[in-house]
Amino acid sequence: MPRAAEAPSKATEAIPSVILVDVRHQSVYTFEPGLTKYERAAIHVMCRKMGMISKSSGFGDRRRLSVYKRKNKEAAKKKEEESTTVLKFSEQTKSVLHDLFMRYPPGEEELNEGTLNDSARNSGKRQVKKDKSFCKPSMSEEEIAKKLNSLAAKMEAAPQLRKVVEEKGKLPIAAFKDVITSTVESNQTATSLFSEAKVQERTMLRGGDVAEEIRQHKVNKTEWEEQVQRTRVQQMLQALANPNSSPTNL
Repeated sequence: MPRAAEAPSKATEAIPSVILVDVRHQSVYTFEPGLTKYERAAIHVMCRKMGMISKSSGFGDRRRLSVYKRKNKEAAKKKEEESTTVLKFSEQTKSVLHDLFMRYPPGEEELNEGTLNDSARNSGKRQVKKDKSFCKPSMSEEEIAKKLNSLAAKMEAAPQLRKVVEEKGKLPIAAFKDVITSTVESNQTATSLFSEAKVQERTMLRGGDVAEEIRQHKVNKTEWEEQVQRTRVQQMLQALANPNSSPTNL
């Protein structure tokens, strides 16, 4: 003889208030085992009406019911937007960028999604280019001399370049070109010798005096360079103020 249908207990009627209180402060609420299948069915119906998700797990006496709070899509979207870094530009910068993209629009290959992903993936692996300004030139002395002779021939052949050279030669400072060049070179040589001498003295000191010697060396070198720089500036200003003076007066 089939079993008569069991009606939900009175405790089931108070379940919605319990769910609201507990799920409000956490994402999931799990009932203790012992609910009948009718009570679980009633809870499933109530959860659907309240916009929640319910799920049963386990077998036999250990079967229990869990209620999940439905994720708020708007809150999740807002949280994602807050975590996303937004790069803002001023109106002037926007105008410059707009003009740049109008003049040099990106091609189809640059706009390809795969290319963009590869570029973003390899952005942190790019090697910093080394400054080759002070590297040894790849040309030999003979090649450099040929380049200079070729440039001189071009200047002689082009009237505009000749005119530029002639105008430069008329400047008051042109008479002091060789003196200024030799002064700069001698100062660089003196600076190098001064540094080498101090380094040699420093290597002969004991370990306890090295730090103090380095500090004093830096101070003396800075004062000496400042004095040389002031002297050079005074000489150049004097030369510009007296165009008729001889270069040997520097």
